[in-house]
Amino acid sequence: MPLVIGKGSQEGEDKFIAIIEGVYFAIFYPNIEKGSLHRVIKRLISFLDKPVNLQNITLDIGGHIGTSKWPVDANNAENLIRKAMMAVRAAKWANKTDQEYSRNIDNYSTKRLSLMGEIKHAIDNNELDVFFHPKIDIQADTVVSMEALLRWRHPTRGMIQPGDFVELTEGTRIIHPLMQFVLEASVRHCSQLVREGYEITVAVNVFARNLVQEDFHQLVMRVLRVHKFDPGKLIIEVLESSMIEDMENTLGTLKKLESIGVRISLDDFGTGYSSLAYLKRLPVHEIKNDRSFVKDMEANHEDRLIIESTLALRMSLVYG
Repeated sequence: MPLVIGKGSQEGEDKFIAIIEGVYFAIFYPNIEKGSLHRVIKRLISFLDKPVNLQNITLDIGGHIGTSKWPVDANNAENLIRKAMMAVRAAKWANKTDQEYSRNIDNYSTKRLSLMGEIKHAIDNNELDVFFHPKIDIQADTVVSMEALLRWRHPTRGMIQPGDFVELTEGTRIIHPLMQFVLEASVRHCSQLVREGYEITVAVNVFARNLVQEDFHQLVMRVLRVHKFDPGKLIIEVLESSMIEDMENTLGTLKKLESIGVRISLDDFGTGYSSLAYLKRLPVHEIKNDRSFVKDMEANHEDRLIIESTLALRMSLVYG
């Protein structure tokens, strides 16, 4: 792991900043007290919470903080960084802003990473299931669509939620066969329902790495053709935040999918990009507001205004 360490100061105390390859960086604070460390973490969290403007794009970067202590957790810089990064991953998995390293995290990391080697086996041995969450038209009081939800029936650990294993695959080649499995299972099931006379669509969540895969739209076309499924009944759901990986290639993929009739849904709207310029370029047919805005909108005036504004914005983009 490439590592460059430089010296700086803050509030009169020496500190050392380590630049690590990827999206991680480390800060070494010699002889810092626990109370001072908590204040540093609080300032970093406040900084990460602020949107960043880059080339007229407003990015909500966010981040997670992991801490480790010398000499309790490790007695050299390399191991301190390694254990702090374990704490970062644990914070991310638990949806927390910060996490202190402990031996429990080590054990938890080992269990999660052991799943990594089992996922390909799970695909090959039919241990994965796709469940469907209904979408209901409240005016017509009928199910009009359904959203695919992946689950893993692990032979010894029972039912595993996607948050406990999908994230592990996103930086590996396994993400492609995993996505193909979900797509094929979803289209196959929905096509059967359509043949039985149900007017219904199916929504499939697509991972960031799939969107930059050159032949992803060809995979979609092949699955649609095999199951004789109307492209207009397939909805590809894209997390707003996932587009940060490669916006131009993502846009290209989405436009290719739209050109064959597939509908595009922008999920968790309001938590990633906030640029109207990019929203205008996206071939989006549906916007799903993040539930953090929806759950309290009846009691919270600001949340209600955000939802109303989003609806008005979408209507303007669609109908001019």
